[in-house]
Amino acid sequence: MKHNLTRIPAVEIQPFDIALETMHEPFSESDVLKLQDTFLTNGIHYIKTTHLKAGRIIIQTFLQSLPIYTEIACLTMHENLDMSVIDMYKELLDNNYLNSTDIRNLEEFFIDQCFIDFMWIEATQGLLDTSWFAIFEQNIHDFKLCQTMPIIILLYEDH
Repeated sequence: MKHNLTRIPAVEIQPFDIALETMHEPFSESDVLKLQDTFLTNGIHYIKTTHLKAGRIIIQTFLQSLPIYTEIACLTMHENLDMSVIDMYKELLDNNYLNSTDIRNLEEFFIDQCFIDFMWIEATQGLLDTSWFAIFEQNIHDFKLCQTMPIIILLYEDH
């Protein structure tokens, strides 16, 4: 199963998305308005930045500005997440959801562990190349998470 981050049906993408635009600091007034809508609207949203650190700054800045989410999660293969953020990759590893080729393991993760109200995915090449990411992505759709919360996919210029 191959992942395809752009295959998401148009109905799930809000018309004000920052779909694949490149953002740089400082934010323009227009960027701020678009990002506020993105962070408050259920669905899958894309933000493309220059590198991982810039993407995290955008996420952290807006989450601190809009303290309305109580269960924030990130899927990343990189460390140093804020202590208040659920590290989904660590949860997947620690609870053996990735130790099998049985796709039901990931389904069980979404049923048993996935009680969140905001998520972002740091779509680095390393994450995209894993054998399980396409199944994880499919489960986002199958469990209709994109209908219940904002999910931001960070893409990077460096790949």
